[in-house]
Amino acid sequence: LDNIRKLRRQLVLLSDFIKTCKRGAFLLRPLRTRIHLLQENLDIFSIHDLVAVNEGTLLKSLYRSLERFIMHVTRDCETCMGKGFYCEICTPPGSRKPSTKELIFPFQFKTVTRCPRCKSLYHTKCFLSVNSDCPKCRRILAVRSGSFRNLPVHKS
Repeated sequence: LDNIRKLRRQLVLLSDFIKTCKRGAFLLRPLRTRIHLLQENLDIFSIHDLVAVNEGTLLKSLYRSLERFIMHVTRDCETCMGKGFYCEICTPPGSRKPSTKELIFPFQFKTVTRCPRCKSLYHTKCFLSVNSDCPKCRRILAVRSGSFRNLPVHKS
């Protein structure tokens, strides 16, 4: 069940993109009998789900949906890609925008880290390279303390 919970956590984050997409209803169709799997509570399973877990079919079904959703959000749909993020550490504000290959998304658990305070997204390597010192949190703190004039300015 741990693998299924991890997949569900990714699917929940992906579904935030899919539910607001024009093609969302079409993409969600294969999960229509299991739409409860896209809810925040990862511990809710139907009897049908538990039988499918035992048979090994639920994991396969979730993997197929995950792959389809990821391809849609990260490659096939400009609207969904437009909701992606850029890592502010390797692409500072004001610098030239990177290619869409560099978009990051909250469901990319292996390569992306979310700041626990402000919820901004960064490449995990980048975030660790600045000792988990979030640039957005630094700016927020500087503005609140009135020392925002001392923040570095990035020129393109």
